[in-house]
Amino acid sequence: MRKLTLKAALIFALIGSVSGYAQDNVDGLGFERILANMDQYESMKDASDLAIRLLDLGSAKLNSAGKTLSSQVKQKLQVAQFKKPKIDSGYNMCGQLREAFVDFGYLDSIFMCPKLLEGIKKFSLSETIGRLAQLFIHEGVHLVQKAKNECVATELEIKIMSSTEGVKSWANVDKYDSECNFSWIKD
Repeated sequence: MRKLTLKAALIFALIGSVSGYAQDNVDGLGFERILANMDQYESMKDASDLAIRLLDLGSAKLNSAGKTLSSQVKQKLQVAQFKKPKIDSGYNMCGQLREAFVDFGYLDSIFMCPKLLEGIKKFSLSETIGRLAQLFIHEGVHLVQKAKNECVATELEIKIMSSTEGVKSWANVDKYDSECNFSWIKD
């Protein structure tokens, strides 16, 4: 009995160490965490802080379900890790059209794609921070819901941005309009 217990403990320890290793190295997705010494860190941190402030400000105009979701997104963004593709890897997950995504195996991470990282260079710093904040609100909904419901994510994103600093991008409304019927947003 004692041998069986020891073997079981060793197996669980091994499983735990493997899963911890996979989380730190983003197990095959080809991404690395954006750290404080990397170029994009300050923009990501400023945008995350802005998104959290906007969620605080904008939630006052939401119904109770919206307030709850907004609070949950805020909590996720407070601990979120932002990741970018390592050189010559991670691009398969992004494809040509994707700017960012979440992977439900990594519920504390938002993955930034080359399209986003290159695209934000054409904006001023304040515009970049605002666009990233909007994107973080959208992706934060996916982290909370553990589901790919673009309608809910886009709705919260647009409601928060519209009631606070102003929408920076209507791309998600245009992209998901046929699926979500966003006619109420455009009015």
